[in-house]
Amino acid sequence: MSWRPLRTVVPAERRDERKAQAAWNYRLLLLDGSFFFTGSAFIDSATILPLFVSTLTSSPLIIGMVTTVRNAGHLLPQVFVAGIAQGLARKKPLLVGGALVSRLCVLALALTAGLLTPGLPGVALSAFFIALALLALADGIGGVPWTDILARTIPLERRGRLLGTMQCVGGLGGFAAGWVIRELMSRPVPGYPLNYAAIFSLGLLFLSLSLGATCLLREPPAPATPVAMGRYLKSLPSAVRAHPRFRRLMVARAMMSMYMLALPFYIVHSRLELGFGPGAVGAFVSAQMAGSIIGGMLWGNLADRCGNRRLLQVMAVAQLVMPGFALISRRLAGPVPGALVFILHLFIFAILGACFGGGMWMAFTNYLLEIVDDRNRPTYIGLMNTLSTPLGLLPVAGGVLVRHTSYPALFAVTACLVVGGIASAWRLPEPRLQQGYPSTAATCPGGTGAQAPISLEG
Repeated sequence: MSWRPLRTVVPAERRDERKAQAAWNYRLLLLDGSFFFTGSAFIDSATILPLFVSTLTSSPLIIGMVTTVRNAGHLLPQVFVAGIAQGLARKKPLLVGGALVSRLCVLALALTAGLLTPGLPGVALSAFFIALALLALADGIGGVPWTDILARTIPLERRGRLLGTMQCVGGLGGFAAGWVIRELMSRPVPGYPLNYAAIFSLGLLFLSLSLGATCLLREPPAPATPVAMGRYLKSLPSAVRAHPRFRRLMVARAMMSMYMLALPFYIVHSRLELGFGPGAVGAFVSAQMAGSIIGGMLWGNLADRCGNRRLLQVMAVAQLVMPGFALISRRLAGPVPGALVFILHLFIFAILGACFGGGMWMAFTNYLLEIVDDRNRPTYIGLMNTLSTPLGLLPVAGGVLVRHTSYPALFAVTACLVVGGIASAWRLPEPRLQQGYPSTAATCPGGTGAQAPISLEG
């Protein structure tokens, strides 16, 4: 007998209350995400932050650590946060606390650039990485509760549209941020390093507006399963073993993360190897945000209409374009970069913004939400992100590769590896065609049907 979810009769007043809450949170999440995307453009780990570090050191290894620290620090704590969130009826305090700490860390980045860099570049570099690590960890604390609140308050059929609109509006703000960055980078006033301090301060402004929207979210109480952290952690291996679709998703995520090998080096390569001036950096950031705008208009509609599996396949194919265009640019470049090389780099950063500024996150997050049940959602969100932490070392590996070979070798290796990502994306099942969608049938320890909970009590 096939499993069918039970229909629960909800009173009309309760349905109206849920609709009002969903509408309110839709607007607040849109504001939150839009301001967050805009603010993040000023502290982007693929452009601005590596470029700032390159003014303090010439080591490709240290430059590559920028993206590694940002990504790994964000992912590492999430499974532990999930264990805490699993026992909380309301997750919003966890979200707000992490967001507040992360904004204070951005303030520390701005102070480091403005006060320490002129006379103490070595100290500034150390302070920068400490602040960046704390920023990433604080963002990681908020990742699980934010996604859980999204899933509990926004209907499935509206999530793609929300995240796509969020990326689009935030991309518009980021496009304007690129223009501001170009002006600050190319004008003699305020000059280095105060231009970086100003850039980071503007990021803080928009991220603070994002925090304000977060504080206004309305969170309904959720089922809570308090459990000792030790017992919770012991239950995680069985959770992974019992969920084959989750395991296949994690394989795809690993293979589709190979693009990160070269991620922080496109901007550094354009400046140090191809000779683009400081003003071009702002143009590349604007192209990245323009791509985010276009991607936001396309991806949400594609996800809602065709499914997140199809969106992941599009992301996988797009991964080949960036290293491919970088290799072509290298062959075309002369003593002075020409218009064609400039245009190719605009495309590189446009695709970076369209696919990896939000599209990958949207696709993996929504795919996961389709294959896990409500009760165990925080656990699987945390597992997906924390298990991805080692992938954050890929930019460091890219730095080692550049140091011992060359930029063309880095881009060529990246292009070869992302082919595996394309294959893994095509092997993912479509959850919307599977029986019992959107819940997880017979995937949890001891379960005999969908919605069977993981045993977290040991």
